[in-house]
Amino acid sequence: MVPHHGILLAVDIITTSFGDIVGKVCNCLLEKGALTIQDLARFTKLKPSQLKNSLLVLIQHNCVQAFTRSTDDDSSATQRVLTEYVALFDNILHRLRFSKFLKLIREKFDSQCENIMRILLEHGRLTFDQLMTRGVWISNEEVLDGSDAKDSVRANVVKLAQAHFLERCPNPNPSIVSSPDTNPKKKFARGVKAMEEIVTDEQLAVAAAVCSDSQRFYFPIQGVGASEVMEDEQPSATVGQKRKHVAFEMDAETMASVCEKEVLWHANFDEFIRCLRNKACVGSIRRRLDVSAGTILEAVLEATRLSEENVKIERTAPLSIDAILQAVREHPEGLAMTREHVRAALDQIGLVESIVLKRHGRDSYRIFRLLSMKGCSFDVKEVADYALIETKKAAEYLHKLSKDHYLHMESIKHPQGQSQWLCLWKVNKNIVWEHVLDDMYHASVNLSRRLAFEIEQERENSSSRTKVQLRWYMLRCCLEVH
Repeated sequence: MVPHHGILLAVDIITTSFGDIVGKVCNCLLEKGALTIQDLARFTKLKPSQLKNSLLVLIQHNCVQAFTRSTDDDSSATQRVLTEYVALFDNILHRLRFSKFLKLIREKFDSQCENIMRILLEHGRLTFDQLMTRGVWISNEEVLDGSDAKDSVRANVVKLAQAHFLERCPNPNPSIVSSPDTNPKKKFARGVKAMEEIVTDEQLAVAAAVCSDSQRFYFPIQGVGASEVMEDEQPSATVGQKRKHVAFEMDAETMASVCEKEVLWHANFDEFIRCLRNKACVGSIRRRLDVSAGTILEAVLEATRLSEENVKIERTAPLSIDAILQAVREHPEGLAMTREHVRAALDQIGLVESIVLKRHGRDSYRIFRLLSMKGCSFDVKEVADYALIETKKAAEYLHKLSKDHYLHMESIKHPQGQSQWLCLWKVNKNIVWEHVLDDMYHASVNLSRRLAFEIEQERENSSSRTKVQLRWYMLRCCLEVH
């Protein structure tokens, strides 16, 4: 579920980029969840043409995913197929990070790759031929024309796809199956643990639409056919084998031509976020500890990259000390590091809950850190013993953290059969993360509105100054005449 301030921020982004009508459709999808076009028309009160154009704009810019929901009804032995639309909240927020995405491409590749990515971010999704028609071959370094320009752009598109910064667009209308027995209230009633297992329509639609890795990042290249393989690797092949390879080469050429004209490509936001996340983590460790510790963390993140199923992981795959040492020595800064150096640095690297530390002080931070690392519930006395503070102070800190939604409290009957209740405290990471995100969204909305207000004030002041200057000029002209 999207937090309230997150919805406000997302709607503000869409409204600023595409106008009030598209923002109204986006707001309805974020508040109501997945909807059919009939429900959207009923809630938004928009004309069919306005609604259709708004959805096309949002889909073009990867902000909405269409999907087909198949509802199995055993009682009537029928199946209803409904096309629904769901807003992609994360993709909408990524629009705020486009400048960082371009800076990352500029640092890793050349200016033409940056230009390719800039056009894709600006237009949402395009085919290779559409990239060419938008002047993507023009860069700060040189201007190419003809076949040289197309070959250069094709090579850079392949380079971006191989680095996973570019991918094929997902299935435009995937199908998910929902059972009529599914009742969200029953899942919610089972407690906090059930809340962590609930999968939203957005997650189901995105998971169903995504292509396999072999298709997502595959860009066939014209001119690389089977005849080259025959000449280089099989000079003594028979005439029949050569004919088969020539036919295969023609199929490859056709596939490449179709890919350039029909296959849509867009930026792979997950890879950008993964790179920015790793860069921020490594930079933080280098600032807090030293350069060598940052190098070790960077090597660990690179070594476990292939095992990451998604960008929102809590921990990397486990690595042995020998594997970490081997990965570290692939970096120039890690050539002279020993096993003891790596082990000592790993002991220092850890996650610091800076928000809790800044807002509630070191003692509350220690309690939060303890409960977060243990991952289970503790009563007040156990927390006080572990944190080495007084029980009264521990209870005070626990209640303050709970009030700010950093801790979850659960009351149970005393195990010794006493009439009083026992309060158990634990950290629910999902709830904490949602709370922190909502605070960040709230701050972002306030900053966005403040910026818009100051820009409007500047325009009014500029207009007032222009009017005053005009009046002064007319007055001076009158004075000069008289």
